[in-house]
Amino acid sequence: MSLKIYSADDIPKNEWENLTGKSLFSSPGLASLWKVMGGRPTFLINRGGGKLLSGMAGLEFGSGYLKRFYSMADGLYGGPYYADYLSDLEKARHWNLMTKYFLKPTFARVVIYNPINKIPCDKKSIYESSTHIIRLEGNKFSVPNPKTRTDIRASQKSGCTISLFSEEKYLDDFYRLVEMTSQRHKRKSRYSKEFFGGLFRLARTDDRIIWLMAIYDGNMIASHIRFIEGSQILCWQSFSNKEFRHLNPNHLLLDHLVNIAVERKIEMINLGGSPHGAESLEKYKESWGGKKVRYPYYMFCSPLGKALNFLRGR
Repeated sequence: MSLKIYSADDIPKNEWENLTGKSLFSSPGLASLWKVMGGRPTFLINRGGGKLLSGMAGLEFGSGYLKRFYSMADGLYGGPYYADYLSDLEKARHWNLMTKYFLKPTFARVVIYNPINKIPCDKKSIYESSTHIIRLEGNKFSVPNPKTRTDIRASQKSGCTISLFSEEKYLDDFYRLVEMTSQRHKRKSRYSKEFFGGLFRLARTDDRIIWLMAIYDGNMIASHIRFIEGSQILCWQSFSNKEFRHLNPNHLLLDHLVNIAVERKIEMINLGGSPHGAESLEKYKESWGGKKVRYPYYMFCSPLGKALNFLRGR
């Protein structure tokens, strides 16, 4: 058994898909999008007997003693994958091999979000976050909150329409929504137009990416980017024009997403985390039947990384 480091270009894609259950979050295609942001897709793979036995996808940023490793980036879940037939003892051995790579002084910080497989580590490295989950049972779903149902019906009558983002000509309109949303939250957009262009091209060939847009009077007024990962849909990014908030386009977009989930027999919709103090956002998610669920993430820091976290108030 040996650990080998692959890039997004040379990883054995079919074997990797079989190991990860065709994970979108850990796929070379999605990971490669972060190259335009300085990210380097890295795949840690253990082989034995000519077979791929375990592995983990990650993104590396920075250089020298300020390098960071994320599995995965920006709230997407990651962590190690193992062949089904490995025992717990064998899995622990494989995990130890992977940690020898990223638990080095050269990495200031290593973060692993909500892995499928539990990670054996010191409790000081385990943190907790939360999300809201809508669970879909059977092939029907009814929004539990009466006011939300009324808002959906009103929005359906407004003339606002929902469709898949499938034409490149809308990218300029979309990025204006990105900038509007960023300005509203008084921050700079994290993602460039080039990043979203790459995501658009990937979405055209990968139906696990659900990119929806709301159109009113010929203009894009809101857009949501959602990802299918295993048995769930993760609500990843949302952008909108506040001027049209009275039309409730976000209601229509989420209603459309629920219908897609039911049609594809997906078990749950992960509405994502909420910023600290965003009580109104949490109430909105709960009005759709979202239940708060807590999950672990793991952070390992070098002495330099710990010092930087302290200075940043983390």
